[in-house]
Amino acid sequence: MLARRFFTGLVAVPILIAAALDDGWLFRGALFATALIGTAETLWMVRQAGHRPLSAFALVLSFAIIYDATIAPGKVLGPAVGLVVLGSLAVLLVRVEHSGSLTDWALTVALPLYAAGLLQFFAPLRGRGDYELFQAPLRLTWPLMVLLISWACDIAAYFAGRAVGKVRLAPRISPAKSVEGAIAGVLAAMMLGVLFSLPTSVDPFRMAGFGLAVGLGSVVGDLVESLIKRQCGVKDSGFIMPGHGGMLDRMDALIFSAACAYFYLQAVL
Repeated sequence: MLARRFFTGLVAVPILIAAALDDGWLFRGALFATALIGTAETLWMVRQAGHRPLSAFALVLSFAIIYDATIAPGKVLGPAVGLVVLGSLAVLLVRVEHSGSLTDWALTVALPLYAAGLLQFFAPLRGRGDYELFQAPLRLTWPLMVLLISWACDIAAYFAGRAVGKVRLAPRISPAKSVEGAIAGVLAAMMLGVLFSLPTSVDPFRMAGFGLAVGLGSVVGDLVESLIKRQCGVKDSGFIMPGHGGMLDRMDALIFSAACAYFYLQAVL
């Protein structure tokens, strides 16, 4: 298991870093792939709990969210929402069995908002016009910093939790996570944020806040996916990444972190 996790990470991490540094189709392609796979995984999870969301409509909405964020802002999302709402409700009317139809419809709309709706915040982070903040020769982007800070938070939380974790953070959702681990993870995120103030010419206090926003997003995002899996009675979101589970099992913290980072930067910089 450890060997599979190591080799999967060895392949996935450079791809994610390259996508975060890119400003073209690699970046967009990574967002499309992650959003669609993540949505498919959430659809699979809720089906294990006996729900019957309309997968085609959910995937269309996920595609439209990322397309609107990366290629044609303001052009397709509104019509796509109308198509999904009208079409999915119409399909539910002709179902033979109407039991649970309202829940199925709500999941059809909500799951893309969770997977693609949060992931799309990587696009405005990459599109921010404050490139003068990044000093040569070290090339950084806001999406790359979100990746690195979120990973640092996750690693610090894991090892601190194993070493000194005693107080359960959310025992009914994820019994293995501890308050001590979460605190260590957030502190590590803030420290890395301060280190990033050196090559970004942003003052350390604001970058510590950036690290705090990303760290808190990582902790909450991880717990949210754990809640979804527990509600659905599954251990992993999928099987696409050997040793790691599904795509969402690796991206759950990042999608929340991206949204938190975006709102923090909008408020502070």
